Amino acid sequence: MSVKEFIKFLGYSLRSCSEVQSQLYRALDCRYVDRGKFDEVYAIAEDSKIQIRSFMKYLRNRKT
Repeated sequence: MSVKEFIKFLGYSLRSCSEVQSQLYRALDCRYVDRGKFDEVYAIAEDSKIQIRSFMKYLRNRKT
């Protein structure tokens, strides 16, 4: 797998984190999760997105 392909798959992971955040709003509205759990999981997804973006940037900028 090339770096370019790996970055593409990291993009899928990034969008999956966004989908988790989106579905958390649905779960909160339906009262499947309380606000505390919502905030906790949302923050984990946000942190994951930050890490994925940073890794993608690193891979794009590294010298091979």
